[in-house]
Amino acid sequence: MKIPHIGYLLLLIVLLGNTTLFSQMKPGKGLVLGEVVDTIYCTAHAGQSYALYLPKSYTPQKQWPIMYIFDPGANGAYPVRRFQKAAEAYGYILIGSNNSENGSWKNSFAAANAMFDDTWSRFSIDTGRVYTSGFSGGARVATAVAMNSGRIAGVIACGAGFPTVADYQPHADLDFAFVGIVGNLDMNFLELNQVYDKLVDWKLPAQLIEFDGRHGWPHPDTVMMAFDFLEIQAVKTGLVVADAGQVAEIRQRANVIADTYLEDGRPLDAAIFLQRMVYAWEGIADVSAEKKRRAGLLKEKKTEKMAKSRRRALVKEADLQQAYSEQFLVDFRYPDDTASTEFWKDQGEMLAKMKRSKDIERGRMANRLINQLWVRCYELGGRAQREGKHRDAARLYRTWSLVQPAAIYPFIRAAVAYLALGEKRKAIRYLERAVANGLLDPERLKISELANLKGEKKYEQLCDKLESRQKN
Repeated sequence: MKIPHIGYLLLLIVLLGNTTLFSQMKPGKGLVLGEVVDTIYCTAHAGQSYALYLPKSYTPQKQWPIMYIFDPGANGAYPVRRFQKAAEAYGYILIGSNNSENGSWKNSFAAANAMFDDTWSRFSIDTGRVYTSGFSGGARVATAVAMNSGRIAGVIACGAGFPTVADYQPHADLDFAFVGIVGNLDMNFLELNQVYDKLVDWKLPAQLIEFDGRHGWPHPDTVMMAFDFLEIQAVKTGLVVADAGQVAEIRQRANVIADTYLEDGRPLDAAIFLQRMVYAWEGIADVSAEKKRRAGLLKEKKTEKMAKSRRRALVKEADLQQAYSEQFLVDFRYPDDTASTEFWKDQGEMLAKMKRSKDIERGRMANRLINQLWVRCYELGGRAQREGKHRDAARLYRTWSLVQPAAIYPFIRAAVAYLALGEKRKAIRYLERAVANGLLDPERLKISELANLKGEKKYEQLCDKLESRQKN
């Protein structure tokens, strides 16, 4: 996969190189301050638009930091609202693309191009404080934009790291600050931990913020922690003048988070948080107290046990990810439904057992692997169907049903794929499993993709059964 960049790079350099134009720009008629505007159309780029947030104190007489945000589903307003609290606190302009989405690097870079072009003609922007952010595939766009331009001050990557191509992997010469945010049940948890560890080894400005949750945009309070880090980095690099009161407030906020972990009986999470805090703050404040506190926590037997469990889980997770990737290749190159079914059935049962483990880290690991598998099956299966490769789609959805045998959706998708292959009996068997697993809405059996089952006795009986349940 090749990621286009030359045209985008040239525009961005031109824009960032002009340091005299932007302070004269006015926000334009109809733009409000302190509120999210869902749609602003790009004047020179038909069909391109973005969501906007201007701080309440915005004025064109001052230059402002700006953050461009990429949502994987092209819903710019959603992340802008998540970032609004932090943006108001620190005085950022927020721009969320309504066009960039998973699936096309060319389209995502065209969206970025349009946003840069339009916003730099409307607003007064601090050329030294341009940031990008994104979630999932949008996070990969955000890091790719930063690597292409060489003029981005920092990236907040939520739920994913860098593009999965060799030319866009992190390296020791990165010239922007990196903040990763990831849920402890997120399928990309291991990836972001590995990225963070590399950046720290290279002594680059980096932070990794973990939260309790799955693959999703982080809570506004978590976003605030990322902005805190970017502010500290801006102070370190001289982009902003240190405000002693603000620095003390950020530090206090961080220590409260460590306290909360301890109050919840999570000394390892507290120790990890303090370790990352120390790395971020060294050079700007005396962090000896945090170092001492972390060292004390790591000496506790409970913390030692948790740390060993986490290390084992992450190693096991990496091994299983590799094994699963290899099995997917085998499934496609040498299709053997019997062998594949046995493998994924065994893995599904093993992961379900791990998920119930009393070992917290082992349970989290199992959740992450299950999430990674179903997302891979969902995405690859959908792509296969769009390309008319229904046998591949059926195989992927069957794998998903074996990994999550109590779910509903994989059985519906498998039924659709098998029906496209003309295998009506198998399609109906999968629909029966969906109903047995708790499907209640009869309309989900009447989607257009299942229209060819009309008149089939067992299919009609399933529909009647759900309609009867709904009436009662």
